[in-house]
Amino acid sequence: HIAWLKYPYLLIHHGLFLYLVILPDSSSSQSLPSSPPLIIAKHKIITSSSSLAHHHQQITSWDTIIEESPPSTTSPFFGWVLMGLSKGDLIAFQIIPSSSSSIIKRIEKPVITFAQITDRSSTSTSPQYGPALSIVKINPVCPNVVIVYHGLPLKLMTAWDISTSKPLKRYMLRDVPPVVCIAWHPKGEKFFSGHEDGTVAFWLFKNDKTPLLSFSVSGSFADISRPIKLCYTKAII
Repeated sequence: HIAWLKYPYLLIHHGLFLYLVILPDSSSSQSLPSSPPLIIAKHKIITSSSSLAHHHQQITSWDTIIEESPPSTTSPFFGWVLMGLSKGDLIAFQIIPSSSSSIIKRIEKPVITFAQITDRSSTSTSPQYGPALSIVKINPVCPNVVIVYHGLPLKLMTAWDISTSKPLKRYMLRDVPPVVCIAWHPKGEKFFSGHEDGTVAFWLFKNDKTPLLSFSVSGSFADISRPIKLCYTKAII
């Protein structure tokens, strides 16, 4: 995974590590920089003592967003990275670049656990882990709001307030093809879900009953004659 944070900062996920890289300045977009990129921070995502290693979790999805830092700090911005895991949890990292000492810091507890998503208590006999959290998308206007998707057999799309770890919406798409991608509208009030069969659904975030529009892409034209069928949708706010 690679993500632009804010020029000249680049975030790279490779293997067990997150790297914060600063790119050298170049006087011309056509010329090569005079020096190589510099790694200014490195963080091991999974250590031998972490719960991730204990439960053999792997990174299956991620998303990043940046926020302007307070004037009193020396950091040009604050960055956040959310990572979906192979057994259903969501974890977070804070990125704090600085001219003196840049930091990548893991938020100790999972932001969301699979048990929370499926409303399983810690004393439940049901499995506390589930299918991979295959998609995570941060709202571009309200970065505390995220949409996550868990694949087969659940096919469960939910929205969360990660500042409180509280659920906002829950969509159970039983008789539709799995979701393969999600994209927010720039204003953060709507989003799209793309499905395995080429169907695209256009959702108003506040309305979890049915999409505003759904269509299937065929060749060069969009066919709106085959709308998505939502057999079960449940709101939890």
